Parts: sequence; C-alpha cells; structure tokens
Amino acid sequence: MRAIPRQVSKEGPSPYVFNNPDTGTRWVDIRKPWFAALKVAAIRNFRFHDLRHSFASRMVQRGVPLKAVQELLGHADIKTTMRYAHLAPSDLERAVLALSKGPVRPAPALSSPPRRKGKLEANAMAEEERHTG
Repeated sequence: MRAIPRQVSKEGPSPYVFNNPDTGTRWVDIRKPWFAALKVAAIRNFRFHDLRHSFASRMVQRGVPLKAVQELLGHADIKTTMRYAHLAPSDLERAVLALSKGPVRPAPALSSPPRRKGKLEANAMAEEERHTG
C-alpha cells in the first residue's frame, strides 16, 4: 500500500486510495472516482469486486492459509472464502510433487493429557473405595 501514490489535500496526504481531494477523507460512494480511474487506465469490463477475488486467489497461490484469507476478507463462513480462493494448476502440481521428495518421517507421538473421569465413573470409584477400604 505504501507504493500507492496518495492524493494530497489541504489537510496533507490521505491514507485512502479513493479520497475526497478537498478534505482527504474517504469517499462513502466511490463509483465516480472508480470509473474515472478505470477510464484513465483504459480498463474495461472490470468490477471493484474483482479486486477481492484477485486478492484471495493470489494469497492462496502464495501459500497463505485459507483461515487467514477468510479473516482478511471478513468472511463469517470459510465456504465463502473457498469461492474466491482458486488454486492455480501449478499449486496442484507442487502438491503432487511433494510426494516424490522421499520418505516421510513420522511425527513424534504426543502424550495425551490425563483423561478426566465422568461423574458416573467418579461415583463408582468412590463407592468401590468405601466397600474395599
């Protein structure tokens, strides 16, 4: 984002890409500046929403976990993120090639924490102790 030139207003540089040139504040409705930017760049048939799709796809292609992409996009459900996060064929190829990297060493076994006894189990043990003790 630092590489994006910021429009300077009477108030100084703005932190927003689309800003009001008089105040430096964000536009609530960016349609007019968006279409002006597309016209200047000679871009046709491009929607603002396409940027979200590109953002998600590129993040996933670079190995960013889907959960992180979900949070960055603000999706409540991971299924919504999956619609944007297409894997490039090269990513699928890399996944298959990972199998040819030699034998996989098993991960060390994790010791399980002690299991908590349920109420019935605890009551039965207490009853047994009373009769044997």
